Amino acid sequence: MRKQHNAQQELATNIYSGTVSLAQNYLLIICLVIGIVFSILGGLAYWGSTKPEYGFGWQLSILGSTLIALGTSLIAAVIFYELYSRIAEQRVLFELGQQVVQISNQNAMELFRQHFEKMMPAKIYPPTNAPIQGFNEDFEGLFARTKQYR
Repeated sequence: MRKQHNAQQELATNIYSGTVSLAQNYLLIICLVIGIVFSILGGLAYWGSTKPEYGFGWQLSILGSTLIALGTSLIAAVIFYELYSRIAEQRVLFELGQQVVQISNQNAMELFRQHFEKMMPAKIYPPTNAPIQGFNEDFEGLFARTKQYR
C-alpha cells in the first residue's frame, strides 16, 4: 500500500511539475528590464518637465507620467506572474494531480468490483462433514438449469 501511494505521488509530481522554460525566463527578464527602463525614462522626462529652460513642460510631464505608468505596471505584472506561477500554481496543480490519481483509483476499483462481483458465491454454507439438505437442493437446482449436465 505504501509503495502504491509513493508511486501515485511521483506520478502526480511528474505530470504537474510546472517547470518554467528558458524562453519564459527570458521573456520575464525582458519585461522586467523594459519596465525599469520605462520607469527611469519616465522619471527623467518628468524631472525635465520641471525645468523651465527646456520649454517642454507639459509635454514632458505627460510623457513622463505615461512612461512611469507603463513601467510600473510591467514590473507589477512580472511580480504577480512570478508569485502566482512559482507558488500558488504549483500547489494547485499538485493537489489537482493528487485528486486525479485518487479518483482514477476509485473508478478502477469500482470497475474491478463490478467485474468480479459475478464470481462471488451467492450463498455460504457452514462447514460440515456431510452435505446438508439445502446445499444438495441448491446444487441440483444449478445443474437442472444447464443442458450440459443433464
